[in-house]
Formats: sequence, structure tokens, C-alpha cells
Amino acid sequence: MAGLTDFNYGDWQGHSHKDIAAAYPQDYDAWMQTPDLARIPNGDTLETVARRAVGAAHEALAQAENGTAIVVTHDSVIRTLILAILRLPLRNYWKFTSDPCGVSIFTPRYGEWSVERINESIHIRK
Repeated sequence: MAGLTDFNYGDWQGHSHKDIAAAYPQDYDAWMQTPDLARIPNGDTLETVARRAVGAAHEALAQAENGTAIVVTHDSVIRTLILAILRLPLRNYWKFTSDPCGVSIFTPRYGEWSVERINESIHIRK
């Protein structure tokens, strides 16, 4: 689903944090301190990603025959989706992580989403 594609890092795509910090010091500082206000050159904003991710989650659920949808996406998308569902400011983007293969479970209740699990990853730990 297009709404679940990864965050577009624009001019930063494929570069390390160290290289980005050196080449775009002000933009990188904003991304790390105020990610909700940051503007990555030629890239997405958190607001855009959150909006499309929530829309995709609703679409996936609407298409589910049994009321359950499983979606697989990227950590940036998952983090913005969780913040949007919890109605938390996108500034909290860096406050938690999303591990590879981590499982988050959201349930629609009374026209709202509730979060049952965030980043459950015991199944991949040794």
C-alpha cells in the first residue's frame, strides 16, 4: 500500500547520520531536536507520513474480510502511526524505537484506535 511506504529522506537518502550532520548541520539539528518541524530537503515531513499511514491502516482494515488486517512497514512509519493513533505530538518521534520484526497491535474501538502492544519483539530475542 502506498500509504505504508517508507519515510522519504530526500537528499539524505543513503547517507549516514554523521555525513548528514556534517553536510546539513541546521537541518539535521532540527530533525533530532524538533522532528515535527524539521524539513528534510526534498523529503517527507512526519505529518505527511502520519496522515498517509493512518489512512492506509483504515483502508487495510476496511478491506479485511474478517476484521483483522496485518500490515508490514518501516520503523519511521510505525512510529508516526503510533503517535497519531495515541494523539501524541509528533515531536515524540525519537522517544521510542521500532525494532525490526517488532509487532504492534492496534484495535478499533468505538470509532477510535487503541494500542494493545507496541514493539513486541520477544520472539526475535535470544
